[in-house]
Amino acid sequence: RYLKELRGRPSKIRVLTGSSSSPSLQNVLREFSQNFSDAKHVMWEPVEYDAIRKGQELCYGQAIVPHYRFEKANILVSFGADFLGTWLSPVEFSRDFATRRKLHTGNRLSRFICFESNVSITGTNADRRFSIHPKDAVPVALSLAHEWILAKGWGSSSSSGVTLEILKKYSVEVVSEKTGIPSSFLRELAADLWNQRGQSLILGGEDVSLQVAVHFLNTLLGNDGVTVDYAYPSQQ
Repeated sequence: RYLKELRGRPSKIRVLTGSSSSPSLQNVLREFSQNFSDAKHVMWEPVEYDAIRKGQELCYGQAIVPHYRFEKANILVSFGADFLGTWLSPVEFSRDFATRRKLHTGNRLSRFICFESNVSITGTNADRRFSIHPKDAVPVALSLAHEWILAKGWGSSSSSGVTLEILKKYSVEVVSEKTGIPSSFLRELAADLWNQRGQSLILGGEDVSLQVAVHFLNTLLGNDGVTVDYAYPSQQ
């Protein structure tokens, strides 16, 4: 009755919901809002993914959460993204991840490396797991980029030279000494990722700096539009 009285009159109505990608719910909310002059739909979640959105906006200009295609990745690296437990869409990710981890399917088995500060469900399912301090995630990620840029001679141009100069403090030797991760392993991982360009996937947890580093790696590896799908962003 009260809402009927407000119809057609200036009124500030707010509909508060959790995040939802349901077309039916979105349609109902749209129809509801059309009946009132100042109605707005507000979504709120106790655990948000603002760091992913902010990282995407800083790197690519769109504040979105992309869709991650685990089933297309031959090699997967996670920096604190508990995708099998609590991160984004664990039921969906578990299913897609499992399709590349079963011998009888005929698919090539994927390789999974995890760097994390706490023990997670995701970490216990990794082929190799390294326990690192949260602040070391970005240096480890950038040590891989340093290895590619140095190995490929990309520092010869002026712009790439600036990038290489910035990355020098994240060389494999420096990061290995700081974190205890063997430099031989970091070099091996960098080589494997480079050999699987467009068929790899790098993930990061809830930190804007880490998200920027992860986007940098995925772009260098040609994963954008393949294992990192922007056409169908997540609505979480």
